[in-house]
Amino acid sequence: MVRRLTTPGYTNETATGATYADGICTYNFTGAIPATAAGTYALEIEGRMTTTLNPGTTKQFTYNDSGENVVKYFAVTGTTVTPRRTVVDTAKCNKCHDKLQFHGNNRNQVAACVLCHNPTATYRPSGSTEPAESIDMRTMVHKIHTGEELEGDYTIGTTNFNGILYPGDRRNCLACHVGTSYQVPLPSTNLAVTTPRDLWSPTLPNTASCIPVMTAWRRRFTLTSTRPPSAALSTSPAVSATRRARSSQSPKLTPDRGRP
Repeated sequence: MVRRLTTPGYTNETATGATYADGICTYNFTGAIPATAAGTYALEIEGRMTTTLNPGTTKQFTYNDSGENVVKYFAVTGTTVTPRRTVVDTAKCNKCHDKLQFHGNNRNQVAACVLCHNPTATYRPSGSTEPAESIDMRTMVHKIHTGEELEGDYTIGTTNFNGILYPGDRRNCLACHVGTSYQVPLPSTNLAVTTPRDLWSPTLPNTASCIPVMTAWRRRFTLTSTRPPSAALSTSPAVSATRRARSSQSPKLTPDRGRP
């Protein structure tokens, strides 16, 4: 079962009406692929069994036993399939999280998470008059792991993440990332990130994940990096201006040696 998204180009349906025969489940989507669609699309499948544990006792509770999410890519036009690049390894997440699983234990693979937590995804509780908050994967994860060092508020719904303590060194990008996926410049095909509560929106892909780190600089001493200064951060004029502002307000910092 999956949620319905309102993001253009994303069709999500609940497959409870699937048929089963000879070990194969079949489901036909009711939503059509847009006529203007091109390139590669992704299909994500998730499923669960809801089990009652300790039935008939005061400790009775239900538990969702979910299988691993499966993501498959297919060509809408032509025959060439171009999967999304691998940025984070779920196995690395599980070194801290034991088993990464959210939303009722249904979501447990990073490749599935990014389908919903995409660059245009935002969230605002019903009735709220505040700007929506970005829930783009890169922005959300970097902000959550920056946690207590964030200067700005980061709240999704009723959950505030400013008190999160990250147990490692955030300068070690390879704790989560794969290969050189964290280095800039990013692929030119990456979308800008919708960030209504940040200093500007949309935010360019090269800077979206750096902002949480930049907002924490004034509360840190000099940071170092094994990467050349020119590769440490995006060269966006807006980012350069922010870096100069941070530097003038906090002389102990060396911005050009900041975290990636």
